Amino acid sequence: MKREWFKTQKEYDRASLMHPKAQEVLVFTVEWLISKGHKAAYYITETVTTPDEDKKFNRVSDTHRTRRAFDVSTKGMSLELINDLMTALNKKFGPLGAISQGKPRLVIYHNSGYGWHFHVQLNRSFALPVIAQF
Repeated sequence: MKREWFKTQKEYDRASLMHPKAQEVLVFTVEWLISKGHKAAYYITETVTTPDEDKKFNRVSDTHRTRRAFDVSTKGMSLELINDLMTALNKKFGPLGAISQGKPRLVIYHNSGYGWHFHVQLNRSFALPVIAQF
């Protein structure tokens, strides 16, 4: 992982605390985007969070706290690139996705109030203990 892939030093530092499989998916994601010519000021906007940080942002899922999720900025991406990335991720890692609505969902493309982005999440078998504070 490279520092320039991350919005801030915080996300970069915390990425090493994610489950190794989540780190693998993160690296695949950024390297795939770069291979398609997508250049961004940063790609990753969130990695590991604390319970207090999740409360502040009204998060309902524990996937960031349990170190099995990360967020990807879609700023500047065409709809075609967004769809192609979702396809590539689901083809390679789809069955590992967190269970949502009764089936694995690796990638959620949504706007949770802070801009459109991908929330990439692994299932509970990849959960690691919550870090209460940094």
